[in-house]
Amino acid sequence: MAYHHRRHTVTVLSRPRLLERLHRGLTRRLVLLIAPAGYGKTVLLDQWMARIAEEGGISSARLSLDERDADLPHLLRSLHHALAPSLPALAEGREPPPTGFPPDGKALLLPLLDALTSLDIPLLLVLDDVHTIEAGTESLRFLDRLLVRASPHLHLALAARREPSLSAIPRLRVQGQVVEVTAADLRFTTDEVVALFRQVHRLELPPAVLRQVAAQTEGWAVALELARQFVARHGVEEAAQALRLSPTGDARHLYDYLARVVLEGRPEMLRTFLRRTAILERLEPALCDALLGRDDAAALLAHLERSGLFTFPLDAGRTAYRYHALFRAFLQRRLLEEEGRTVVRRLHRRAAAWLLERGEDERAIAHLLEAEDLEAAADLIRSLGRRVFATSRYQVLGSWLDRFPPAFTEA
Repeated sequence: MAYHHRRHTVTVLSRPRLLERLHRGLTRRLVLLIAPAGYGKTVLLDQWMARIAEEGGISSARLSLDERDADLPHLLRSLHHALAPSLPALAEGREPPPTGFPPDGKALLLPLLDALTSLDIPLLLVLDDVHTIEAGTESLRFLDRLLVRASPHLHLALAARREPSLSAIPRLRVQGQVVEVTAADLRFTTDEVVALFRQVHRLELPPAVLRQVAAQTEGWAVALELARQFVARHGVEEAAQALRLSPTGDARHLYDYLARVVLEGRPEMLRTFLRRTAILERLEPALCDALLGRDDAAALLAHLERSGLFTFPLDAGRTAYRYHALFRAFLQRRLLEEEGRTVVRRLHRRAAAWLLERGEDERAIAHLLEAEDLEAAADLIRSLGRRVFATSRYQVLGSWLDRFPPAFTEA
């Protein structure tokens, strides 16, 4: 656990729209900053804490959590050290013993609760990486208790890759006591991407290239940083050409990040589900079940969304999902490398069969082409040709025909 001010070696872009939203949290009980890895949560917290320190008027403390904080005594000891400068009553109390304090943490629990319950000045407590504490631990139960019992002067900000399992959150939402910042909010807009490269980093890339980078990265902060590093290494002219082909210039570093930070340590069953369903642009639970011979895809997709694994719902009812485009490309590459082309073709044939049974012929064509079942794809295109022409979708037809080798179309 760390509770020191972070120093960044990379210059960052000020994002007033997000800072204003976080600042509204100073009139609420809870701020939730929830997004997958690499979306810039910690950097945004740095900017917010700097603004609070500059403006004054409220004391603040910040902790970055890790797996050790699932142990309540460990968490309480760190909270004591972080909060003592802002809470005279706590600072004057008994210092936590260096070792051997009771396993249940009561030596620190009661003084902390007393200090935060009787708080009579505004105080912001920021906890980063809360996802490192698993559900059902004493530490999460303590945070739940804090949200319910602490003085109204305490404002809590939680940053995590997934929403923590705290029973107080739904009640606070209903009461209008939660300010939320999500992955959708954290995505850099096209204007922000242009400002980041041109004004902050002084890299004069062509506007069309920057618009393409913004679209293909979906404003994902870590991908934008990798693109910046690529430009710094190769120069604007060479990098501009490469960025037209890949939004980070070189996908290897991005894929290494995803492998180490996102997938490492995940159960093999989950990694297999991710790899194999990555052939689908639209993740419908029934299609995923048919593809993998399962019956729990709906629950798994909901779990992936909650876990911050770059899985986003396509509608409010969550009848379908999609993977972040760069995450999907990474998973498709892993599927090919780990399971081979034969498995890839088999999965595409299964997807095509499921779609054809439901009359979704156009979606089926894409999978037949990926399965290299050219005869079946050609027959289906012939049957759809009149309908495609009637709706003037010549580009769609052209994209299908471009997938056939010249010898096949000439025959």
